[in-house]
Amino acid sequence: MHAKYTLIDVGNKSLPHTVKTSLTPALPRLSPSLSDEVRSSFLSELPDCPKWTPVNITHKLLRIVAMVSGRIFIGPELCRDEAYLDAAINYTIELMNARNAVDQLPPWKRPFAAHRLPEVRALRQRLKQADDFMKPVVEARKKLPAEEKPDDMLQWLMENQGKFGDDSSEKLARLQLSLSFAAIHTTTLTATNACVPSHFPRLF
Repeated sequence: MHAKYTLIDVGNKSLPHTVKTSLTPALPRLSPSLSDEVRSSFLSELPDCPKWTPVNITHKLLRIVAMVSGRIFIGPELCRDEAYLDAAINYTIELMNARNAVDQLPPWKRPFAAHRLPEVRALRQRLKQADDFMKPVVEARKKLPAEEKPDDMLQWLMENQGKFGDDSSEKLARLQLSLSFAAIHTTTLTATNACVPSHFPRLF
């Protein structure tokens, strides 16, 4: 993944720890919220139509999966925010574009030229945008009393980050993007292939 240039955090211990100790045990109690978000996002992205209406099902499912995943990742107030959805959906594409662009460079040239590649610059701009988006959210949550703290992945990461040496908003933003990288496009591709009959591939 050329982490030196894409800045993907391949050695982070906080994320797998939080998934194992906080997210997985919470799934039964979060199922009703997820169900509500599935219903709401389907109604907003695939509303009733008076007649046959073609749609790009992958595009719609990307937004639906991002909203539903975001309900757990970042909470109900932000999971439908367009800035969050834009970052959650496009980070994976931009990361892979940057990775592929670096891969095309000869290894000896990468230390001198990789950071100047348009794809790498676009990815780093995305990281900055994510940090700008996350910083006020994180700062606001730090001021909440214990009984008002949200029950979501962002909050669990904030509570666990201190154990791993970095609780900055920048680090939390990158962890959120890592979650998106792992969850959104993989789930969307699976759902797309379940929705689209193999003998009708060109309809979508």
